[in-house]
Amino acid sequence: MVDTQGGFNQEDLKIQNANKEHRRQWKWACSWAGFLSLFLIASFWGTASEMFEIWWNIPTFNHCLLIIPMAAYIVYERRIIFKQILPTPSFWGVFIIFASSLLWLLGDVVNINVFRHFGLILMFQGGLFTVFGIKVIRAFLFPFLYLLLLVPFGDFLIPFLQEFTKDFIIVILDIFDIPVYVEGLFLTIPEGKFHVAQACAGLRFMVATFALGLLMSNLFYKTFARQVVVVFLSILVPLIANSIRATGLVLIGHYWGIEYATGVDHLVYGWVFFAVVLLVFIGISILFANRNIHDTYINLEDPYWLSNKPSKFTKYFKTSAFAIVFLMVAPAYSTIINDRYKNIKEVRISLKLINNWQEIKKDKLWKPIFIGHSQEILKKYQSYKNQKVDLYTAFFLYQDKNHELIRWGNKIANPPWEISSYGQEIIKINEKIYNIGVNILHLKGQYRLVYYWYIVDGQIESKDYRVKFLGMKAKLLSGNLESFVFAISTDMDTSDENIAKMTLKDFMKELPHLTKIIQKQ
Repeated sequence: MVDTQGGFNQEDLKIQNANKEHRRQWKWACSWAGFLSLFLIASFWGTASEMFEIWWNIPTFNHCLLIIPMAAYIVYERRIIFKQILPTPSFWGVFIIFASSLLWLLGDVVNINVFRHFGLILMFQGGLFTVFGIKVIRAFLFPFLYLLLLVPFGDFLIPFLQEFTKDFIIVILDIFDIPVYVEGLFLTIPEGKFHVAQACAGLRFMVATFALGLLMSNLFYKTFARQVVVVFLSILVPLIANSIRATGLVLIGHYWGIEYATGVDHLVYGWVFFAVVLLVFIGISILFANRNIHDTYINLEDPYWLSNKPSKFTKYFKTSAFAIVFLMVAPAYSTIINDRYKNIKEVRISLKLINNWQEIKKDKLWKPIFIGHSQEILKKYQSYKNQKVDLYTAFFLYQDKNHELIRWGNKIANPPWEISSYGQEIIKINEKIYNIGVNILHLKGQYRLVYYWYIVDGQIESKDYRVKFLGMKAKLLSGNLESFVFAISTDMDTSDENIAKMTLKDFMKELPHLTKIIQKQ
């Protein structure tokens, strides 16, 4: 309004000043958020670049490239919220940064990618929380949490998905009265053999559909029950669809010949099939959408959103300064741990002689793969009972990102050998009980039984997560950094597995204490 002198009245000036202050608050907040984000990326460049390479190069996680653009679009779509509320810096975000930096440190120490990746994203979210405060985070809660999908996560589901697909195929073959012989993840029908490989698990389509299901649940549904149903369907539909796709290949092999099943372009066939399934999923989901285009996501008339108090610039500075300090803690401590490796002297190991077993010439193709070891030994022994056992060990002077027992690529089964089954077995050796890993390997009608175990910080383990934990404890608490993997193997007759088991057990009984069967040179 204009007064009688032709100027703005006092009320107009207050509104104009309030608007300027409102914009100033958001400029400060966005500037500090941008600075913290750049500082985070610079400080954790190795992890950030590693994640981007995974998004770009691994098809299973290509959808992660779209997460930030989709979250940004959701924020833009709800931009009216910016005019209603103010950012309020919060020290609670600093605590989130501290906790997530510890998670990153644990992941860096034991080289668990998912810990490092979750730690990085949680630190990024903690920075946003620090600068914008709880009210803004609550207003944009969905795009804020949606950023967690930036973590390339889900590989642990592959064994379950393989087993589900295999069981689904068997059920359908039984319905069609098609005979099938099952051997681990290998299915043999009269026309030929099929392998439910990791690529057949359907993880790639499942994680992408899950991300889409979460997005749809927020955009198209305003009741919690319907949102849950859509997310559940986004998991169930690709699970069933992938099993149908794999079953279709087996049926093609049965009815039209194995050459047609193996000649099908699985990539094209798979994605054409899933594109149709995805359209069906979206079509069904849209049928019970209940959010109208003008429906709001929060009630801006609520007194909680109407109460806004501007923050001083010094509060932005203080919270951001604390955030920077806590962002530096984890990389600094990681450097201290890594400096310990510089003082380690190189050593060599040799195996002690095995009583009652004679070393003979190696004549088998079997040899585990363990990348980054300091030394490895492969020997073959024969007993006076004509029992034959292959013994493999890999020695790691210490474990870091490039020298690690448990990592992708390290495996007991070296191609062309394939794992038919795997599990654990409790064995009593020299009055002590050990949990030993057990694999049955398969190669063109030949079978091998493998027992394996790891020695980390002087303790024997066979479970991957326990091996990781022991390695982490040794690094953080200055324990013994030396570690080993041992694997013993023998030929196996599938008609009587107990013979092979007794051979390996007899061999293990001749060993000294399992943590002391090596000598340093």
